[in-house]
Amino acid sequence: MIVRVFRTLESAGPPATRIWPVALLVTVLFSVNLDAVHVTAQDDDTDSANEEESEQKLPKLEEMTLPTAKELLQKTPLDWIVLKDGTVLATKPVQPRPNTLEVMKQRLDESLSWPVPKPQRRRDEGEGAFRDRSRTLLEDYRRRREALRYLQLKLPDDVVLSEEQEESTFRLHIEEHVREVIHHEELMLRRIDKLLNEGNLRQSFELLLVLRRRAHDWPGGEARHNRYLFVSAAEKQKSDQPYDAFVMLSQLYRRAPKYPQLHACIGDVAGGLISNYVDAKNYRRARYYLSRLRATAPQHEVAIDWRNRLTTQTNELLDQSAAATREGRHADATALAAEASRIWPLVPNMRRVYSQAASRFQVLAVGIVDPNEKRMPLGFPTEYSERYQRLTQIDLFEVSRSDDESAHYFSRVFEEWTPTDLGRQAIFQLQSNRQSWESHPNITSAQIAACLRSRIDPKSEQYDERIAGFIDSISTRSPFELSINFSSVPIRTEPLFRFPVTVEDDDAEAGLMDAFELVSQRFQLVGSKSKSRTFRRAVPQSGSVVQRYVAQVVERKYVSHEKAIQGLLRGEVSMLPRIPAWTVEKFAEDERFLIRDYALPTTHVLQFHPQSQIMKSREMRRALAYALNRDTVLSETILRDPNSKRGRLVCAPFATRNYAYNQHVPTRKHDLRLAIALSMVARSAFNKELPKLRMVCEPDPIVQAAADELISHWKRIGVDVTLITDGVGDEQNNGAPWDIAYRTIRMAEPVFELWPFLTLEPTARIAALAHLPDWLRHELIELEKSGDWESVVRHLNRLHLQLFESVQLIPLWEIDDVFVVRKNIQGVPEKCIHPYQDIERWIVNAWYPTDSL
Repeated sequence: MIVRVFRTLESAGPPATRIWPVALLVTVLFSVNLDAVHVTAQDDDTDSANEEESEQKLPKLEEMTLPTAKELLQKTPLDWIVLKDGTVLATKPVQPRPNTLEVMKQRLDESLSWPVPKPQRRRDEGEGAFRDRSRTLLEDYRRRREALRYLQLKLPDDVVLSEEQEESTFRLHIEEHVREVIHHEELMLRRIDKLLNEGNLRQSFELLLVLRRRAHDWPGGEARHNRYLFVSAAEKQKSDQPYDAFVMLSQLYRRAPKYPQLHACIGDVAGGLISNYVDAKNYRRARYYLSRLRATAPQHEVAIDWRNRLTTQTNELLDQSAAATREGRHADATALAAEASRIWPLVPNMRRVYSQAASRFQVLAVGIVDPNEKRMPLGFPTEYSERYQRLTQIDLFEVSRSDDESAHYFSRVFEEWTPTDLGRQAIFQLQSNRQSWESHPNITSAQIAACLRSRIDPKSEQYDERIAGFIDSISTRSPFELSINFSSVPIRTEPLFRFPVTVEDDDAEAGLMDAFELVSQRFQLVGSKSKSRTFRRAVPQSGSVVQRYVAQVVERKYVSHEKAIQGLLRGEVSMLPRIPAWTVEKFAEDERFLIRDYALPTTHVLQFHPQSQIMKSREMRRALAYALNRDTVLSETILRDPNSKRGRLVCAPFATRNYAYNQHVPTRKHDLRLAIALSMVARSAFNKELPKLRMVCEPDPIVQAAADELISHWKRIGVDVTLITDGVGDEQNNGAPWDIAYRTIRMAEPVFELWPFLTLEPTARIAALAHLPDWLRHELIELEKSGDWESVVRHLNRLHLQLFESVQLIPLWEIDDVFVVRKNIQGVPEKCIHPYQDIERWIVNAWYPTDSL
């Protein structure tokens, strides 16, 4: 809008002496409150008197409308100049600020003490020149003092001046005309107050943020910030967000501890949080909020009350633990002491009672990653099932270590085994006495003989064709001596007897696998919950034994590796059977933990179901193999290391340093064009429409992430694969419950383990070979008939090459996995075949976490 209002300036004198009504007239026309003043452009021939009369109307303060949050944030900042008569001018921000009038009056009072200038005459200066210079200095002195009485006003930028006026800055005498200056920041504070009263926290925070950025120390800003925190905390508490409310109240307590009603409010919120977590038995979180409250308000009555209550509860549990120890209930004593340490670990007698109980009945807490509450049956051994077997059962022979040549075995059952008659007979001498650390019961030769007879009896549910093909007869010479005659000499005796001792249960129903009772037990399952499993020694240690060992193992389930690591750092568990490769270096640098390597790397391999119709197509299998960019998945998903230091690509389901690995077989390269061509050939065999493939894998987040990456690679060549995580399909679809399995294995003895692996059977059975190609059946049978070690190695190397060329499976990579234990655990071997190796001899020194995080 163009307004012409400067016609009266002609007689107003020079700019330095122009009076305030001119500034009033111009400024008010362009104030932010346009609703208070309505000016309409008129024609040049309109009566000038009526125009001036309408333009000189100024709004009263009570008529002004408080700017909205949007106007305050987006429009040009303007100050309100309140005049003596109650009218208001809106101008650009004036200086000085804040407290403009007070500061100007203070400066004016200080000017009274200014010294009057008295210049000295210069040598070459005449009398007239000296008087002129003195007069000039005096006038300048008076002009500077007089300028302190005037407030400089500047019109907004959008004001269009008249043709006669070019300047937009004017002066206003503060004593004669100005009553109050309401700054733009004060308008923001008033709007913030109104928004807080209305409960509009979002806009009030935006205004506070802008105000703090423009003038962080503006008077009243801290008070509004404190009020915002208090109101926000009240809203958070109403919306059932007590943690957010507690954080805001804690921040307010640090800023203004004497804020009205703050003391009671923070006590109510913190007390509610502590009470809820105590009821849920999450004492760590309860202690955390209690410590936060004590750090904020050390003498708060709620903090003192809860500390006393938790201390009392802890002392009661410690008394019960001590009583249980005296009564010989050592498992209960340890459980009570452990619960007491979780409630309030800083009780003075905690260390004494806990050490006494935990040393007598040692408990090892292990963290496992299992995101699925219900375990999906996959039809093949998994890391979960292997770990369970190694903890609960003792085989007649177990692998102690593995090197480039072969696996090395030891036995907890046999003290000595001697081959005779050129290997056609073996005499096994059993251990007659148990060591104090051993957890399995005494086993007699009669029990082992009964177990072997059930495995060579075709009518038995435990019938094993491989063992039956080797054993001719079994005889017991004494309770601790056993003789076995072989119909054919096995290539190695120990791996043939890698199974536990079971005897027939007379009370069980016939025809069931559960009809056989496990005799060679290590630990037995005594409790199972949704998030934990508890195992105890099958045979407890004698009470007179001085040196105690692990008596109980508790496996705690976590949904991810990150949660499991968090549980280890917090002290919830003391061992993780496997950690992600990208965390190994961090744990190696942490002095609280020990890193232990596995004796065998973990091999990741894709296996095809023998009964899947589509997987019988060689072109389809080759297309799937060439479509995979394995190097990328290994470095980015599995290891998260561009150099892949802890892993490498493989072309066999066993370790690269194993005797069965053919070093002359190259790894398959990624070739997307060849994969597309092969998939098109395979598509033509299925009427140009490939069925959807189903893939299963272990319930491990890293494995599932890698499986998703592999599926995305197959999608590029037009092959649709679905990852099944909640249950396998029916066997009517493609003749198999699944088509592809992502497996992780550690194969120590391929000569004995390869057959069951390829047939997805627990033992080697001739009937299981029916779905395999003829050449593969022939090779596996020839491998079984090998009579010397050189023939075994030669057959395995040839089998490796044939499996690679025919793509009977897709080996992916092998990972140098590790497990981590806390240093309070002693006796852990340097290299383990499985995470529970020699666990009967592990010692768990008493330790409990004392932190609250």
